[in-house]
Amino acid sequence: MSRWSGYLDRCHRACARVPWLVKAAIALRNQAQCVIAYHLAEDANPHKNGEYALARLVAPHCKHFIDVGANVGDWTAFFLEHGESPSGLLFEPGGRAFEKLEERFGELIDIELVDAALGAQVGEAIFFEEPHCGETSSLVNVLTDPSAKRRTCRVTTLDEELYHRGWAHVDFLKIDAEGYDGLVLRGAHRLLEAKKINLIQFEYNAPWAQANSTLGSVIEYLKAFGYEIALLHSDGLYVFDYARYGEVFRYMNLVAFLPEKRDWLRGFLRNQPLLR
Repeated sequence: MSRWSGYLDRCHRACARVPWLVKAAIALRNQAQCVIAYHLAEDANPHKNGEYALARLVAPHCKHFIDVGANVGDWTAFFLEHGESPSGLLFEPGGRAFEKLEERFGELIDIELVDAALGAQVGEAIFFEEPHCGETSSLVNVLTDPSAKRRTCRVTTLDEELYHRGWAHVDFLKIDAEGYDGLVLRGAHRLLEAKKINLIQFEYNAPWAQANSTLGSVIEYLKAFGYEIALLHSDGLYVFDYARYGEVFRYMNLVAFLPEKRDWLRGFLRNQPLLR
């Protein structure tokens, strides 16, 4: 340990014995985390945060897509608008939201709706369903509205569902599972290992902690299968520096893609960290 490091260590230990300094440090940490969160994701609106920009860019290349946590289908509708008649598989465990999906896409022969949640294994789980198809309805009761109702839903895996349907590959997998995103990816182990999924967009946020998932473990999991990882921002995809940010458990979207599909992202890949 250097002289300067030793001095800082003694200061930290001394401050840790002063309650008001500890309280101040916690308050500063919380504010710092808010700053970092808005740096990583300026907005949750898909029109502003890069989600729809990515969908518009990639949709013309896609023949098969999956929307996990489809809610009422806004993302799917946008994707279909910019694609060339792709086949889609939509998963939604919310009862009222699923009814909306049936009203919206039920007559489209290339779109299949599945009334189930996705996870790491097949079974059942309690789903906390918010009124009015709330977008934070979830299997993880963290950000869910207090008025949410509990309902038992079927849980399945991507490996199982695609095996039974005979899908050979997926061009775009979009996941918005309010904390379950990492588990959805664990349930696609065979597909990822075989490189059957070209591009993945997934959401990271506070409920990941209660779902026993970490961003670091998921990044390493995906990299082991040969995927590159990028942070989705309003103006493009940036190299995500996990060593710098760590586990912030705040809202952001990340994208994993096979290197051979870099051409799909031409003009959107920044090939540099967001913070230089």
